[in-house]
Amino acid sequence: MDGDGLCRYGFFKLARSVSDLSTHHQFRIGAVIANKKPIVFGANLAKTHPLYANELNGVYSIHAEVKAVLNALNRNCDIRGADIWVYREKADGSVGTAKPCKHCMAVLIESGIRRIYYSDEKSIKGYSRLDL
Repeated sequence: MDGDGLCRYGFFKLARSVSDLSTHHQFRIGAVIANKKPIVFGANLAKTHPLYANELNGVYSIHAEVKAVLNALNRNCDIRGADIWVYREKADGSVGTAKPCKHCMAVLIESGIRRIYYSDEKSIKGYSRLDL
């Protein structure tokens, strides 16, 4: 399923718009935390400080899921029991798989997120769901 088809699903449409805020040059990821209505969002950000280093590829970044949780904390938003919608767009504009990494999963579990919906380029539906 392409990005336009996937965006028929409301929060994926919003997450796709949020991904436009990304400063990462290889792919853009947007995340929306919602509980019937959007609560907070975040986009992946490229950083230059070594504190954000990724040991695997040397890219410095803050993941969209973590940025959304940090935004919730900064705004004193209660996200326990909410869902998160994560959308990934590759450099060529196609949809990519946005399954959260193990570090993001730990943050989401600790934050009380109930379900994760993420774009999935291998799924017929165009997305997958994880219940926490």
